[in-house]
Amino acid sequence: MMGTMLISSLIVFPAIIAKKFTTSFKGLVVMSVLTSVLCFLIGIFVSFFLNMPTGAGIVFVYVVLLAISSLCCKLAKI
Repeated sequence: MMGTMLISSLIVFPAIIAKKFTTSFKGLVVMSVLTSVLCFLIGIFVSFFLNMPTGAGIVFVYVVLLAISSLCCKLAKI
């Protein structure tokens, strides 16, 4: 079950984050790929330095980035 949740979060989070910043499909795909690579690399380092599982570190970075992007979008609308 945890593997299924991990795989689904690795598919869903980049699209949600990219959707907040782009309007075109091409931009969505490019932004999703860049977000995935960035979160993967940062998640690897976070998991190493915090001594936690790699999958959990990557998902943790996704959640933090999603929170930051949601906050930025809400502040931009004010």
